Amino acid sequence: MLDTRLCLKSLSRWLSAAQAYWVELPDHPGLGFYGTGYNTWAVQTNQKFIAAAATMAVMDDRNTERNLSQALSALRYCLATHKTGPLPLTDGSRWGHTWISVLGLERMMYVFKLLDDHMTDQDKTDAKRVLTSEADWIAHDLERGGTKGVHASKWAKDGNNDPESHMWNGSFLWRIAQMYPDHENVTDWVKQSELLLFNAITTEADSDHELYVGPQFFENYALDHHGYMNVGYMVITLSNAAMLYFDLKHNDWPMPKHLTHNLEKLWRVTKKMVFADGRLARIGGDTRVRYAYCQEYLLHTMMMAADLFGDTHAMYLCASQLQTLLKEQNTNDDGSYYGSRLGYLIKTSPYYYTRIESDRACAVAAAMHYNQLVKWPGRGSMDFESDVAGLWVEAEHGDVIHRSPTRFASVSWHACGLGQAICQPPDDGNLAEWSSNLCSVVKFMGDQTSIQDLHPPHRDLEHYQIDGFDGGFATLGRIREGVNVPVKEGWQSTQLATLQQAFIALPDGQTLIGMHHCKTGEIRAYPTVIKGMHLNLPNDLYNGHQRTLNTPEDQLTLATETREDHAVQLNCKWVNIDHRVGVVGVYGADQLCIDRSVKRRGGPYQSLHVDELCYGYQNGAKNGVTPYSMILDIGFVIGSNINTQDTQELAKKTTHKSDGDLRTMQVMGADGRMYVACANFGVGTRTINCGSLWPSSIDAINLANGEKVKSDDRSFTIPGATAAVYLLDM
Repeated sequence: MLDTRLCLKSLSRWLSAAQAYWVELPDHPGLGFYGTGYNTWAVQTNQKFIAAAATMAVMDDRNTERNLSQALSALRYCLATHKTGPLPLTDGSRWGHTWISVLGLERMMYVFKLLDDHMTDQDKTDAKRVLTSEADWIAHDLERGGTKGVHASKWAKDGNNDPESHMWNGSFLWRIAQMYPDHENVTDWVKQSELLLFNAITTEADSDHELYVGPQFFENYALDHHGYMNVGYMVITLSNAAMLYFDLKHNDWPMPKHLTHNLEKLWRVTKKMVFADGRLARIGGDTRVRYAYCQEYLLHTMMMAADLFGDTHAMYLCASQLQTLLKEQNTNDDGSYYGSRLGYLIKTSPYYYTRIESDRACAVAAAMHYNQLVKWPGRGSMDFESDVAGLWVEAEHGDVIHRSPTRFASVSWHACGLGQAICQPPDDGNLAEWSSNLCSVVKFMGDQTSIQDLHPPHRDLEHYQIDGFDGGFATLGRIREGVNVPVKEGWQSTQLATLQQAFIALPDGQTLIGMHHCKTGEIRAYPTVIKGMHLNLPNDLYNGHQRTLNTPEDQLTLATETREDHAVQLNCKWVNIDHRVGVVGVYGADQLCIDRSVKRRGGPYQSLHVDELCYGYQNGAKNGVTPYSMILDIGFVIGSNINTQDTQELAKKTTHKSDGDLRTMQVMGADGRMYVACANFGVGTRTINCGSLWPSSIDAINLANGEKVKSDDRSFTIPGATAAVYLLDM
C-alpha cells in the first residue's frame, strides 16, 4: 500500500502554503476560491483544490475545520459560477459546456460522496443542476475544435485526435447516469457514454466494430496528440479511466463494458515508458513543466493497473513517484510543491502557477482515497526491468524503443520540436531532459525560434526509416533546416540546409551510435548556432544541484548555478557523467564542450536547469558558408550504465571511415563483439567497402534482415537515407 502518512503530511503542508492563494468573496459570504477564480484552467484549479481540501477534512485531524470550510466554499463558488448559475467568475464569464469543462469535475467527483454529510440540500440541488447540464451538453451538443459529435483520427494535423477527452466525457456521462438514474435524459447519456468510451482508445484494428468512428492511436499505441509522440497524454487517457474505475468501486456501481476497451494494451505500452524511479520517459518530449501535470496522474494509472490488471510492479513505482515529489516539496520552506523551482511563475502567472500546484495536490489526495480501494497484488516472479524489456516500434509514426536492465534507448522523429533520442540507464529518470536530446541543433541568421517550440516553423521532417531487431535498432531521419526564415528587413529563405541523423542501438544493452550530417543548400548561408550531438544534462534539485564529469585529464564538478551564459571547452573527446553515462566523440570535431545557461531551460516554462554537452559547436554568426558546405559531420558513441574506465576503453576501440556521403563506424560492444554501423546520407543505393574495418577472415550479418556477407567480399549495399548495422561473426 501507499504510505498514507506521507501523503497526509504532504497535503497538510501544501494546504497551509495554499492559503496564500485562497480568496474569499466579501460580497458573497460563504463563497471562496483557490487561484484566480477565472475561467478555463482556473476553474479546474479551484476544483482540484476542492479535492485536496475535502480529502484532508475527512481523512486527517489537522486543520479539519478550515479544510472543510474551504472545500465547501470553493465548491459553492464552482456551482454558482456555472453557465446555469447566478454568479459570474472573477473574469466576468461563466464556465461550462465545452469539451474540457468536466475534466476538473472528473478529478474531484469522488469528494461528493466524502462531503455528502456536510452538504446542504441546496448544495445538492445546485450540484445536480450543474452535473446534469454538463451531461446534457455532452450528449447532445458535444463539440471540439469546431467539429460536432464524436470523431477520431490518429494524426493530430487531421484534427479530432481526442482520446483523453473522449475518456473523461464518456466517464462523466456514465457516472452521472448512475447518480441520477431517474433523469429524463439518462438513456441519451448512456448511449453517448458507450460511443465515447469505445472510441477513447482505438486503433485501425477496431474498424469492424459498430461503434468505431476512427483510430486515436497508431497500430502499436503511439499517440500523436498535440502533434508529437505524446507519452503524457497516453497517461492522461489512462488516468481518467482510473478515476471512473475507482469511483465505480467506491459506490458499487456497474462498470460500462467499453471502459476497459484496449485499456490494458495501452498500459502495457505506457509501462515501457516509465523509468524505474517512477518518472515518465517522455520519448517524444513535453511542452510543459518538467516533473509535472501528466506525471502527477501516473499515480492513479498505476494504482488502477495494480487492482484491475494485477500489475505487481505498480506499488513500487507509486512509492518511487511519491518519494520524488516529496523530495521537491522538502526543498520548499513554505510546503508548496514547486515554490522554489517555479518561483518566477508566482510573479509572472499566478494563473498557471496555481494550476500546476493544484494538479499535484489533487493527485496526492485522490491517491490517498483510492489507496483504500486497491487490492495490491503480491510480489511477482518477474522483476520490473525484465517485464518491460525488449523492442517497441511504431514505424508509421517514427518511434522506437529498446529497453534492457542497463539501457533505455529510444528515438522519436515526430517528437516535440522534431527529433529526440535517449540513451541512459533506465533506473534514473533524473538523467533525462527531452528538448532535442541527442539531436543536433542548427540555426541560421534570422531564426529567433527556440528548441523548446512544439512545431518549429523553420524545420520540416522529410523522411525517416526504422529497422528494429533483437536487442536494438537502426534509424535515420532527414530534416529540412532554415525553411522560410525571415531576415529583417525584407529577405526570406526557402531551405538553407538538410540535417540527417542516424542512430544505431547495439544489441549489447549499453551502446548507442550516432552519426549526424548537415550540408547547406544551393545558396550562401549564415549559421548562427550549431550544437552537434546536443546531449541534455539536467542539473537541478533532483540530482543534488551538481554533476561530476570525468575526462582523460581531469574531474570536473558542475554546480547548478553559473554566473553567465558560456561554453566550457573540455579539451578532450570523451567524458563520463556521474559514473553512469559515457560519451565518446569519434570524428568530426576537435573536442567536447558544455553550453551553460544562467536561466533554467527544460521546456517553454524554463522549469529545469540543463547543461548541454555538444560535439561540434558554434555560437554566433560568422562570415557565412558557400553553397553545399558541410557544416556538421560528426560521429559519436553513448554508453549507458558505464563507468570512467569503460568509457576510456570504448574510445580506444572505436574507429571510422568516410566515403562521400557514406559514414561507417566500427565499435566494440559491451558484449565483446565487433559491430560495423553504417549510414548512407546520399540519395541512391551505394556499396560500402569496409576495408580495414572488416578483417578478411570474418563473415558479417545484417542484424535487421539477417543477410550474411562473406569475408571475401567485405562490402555491402545500403539504400539512400538509411542506417544499418552488421555484426562481425567472430
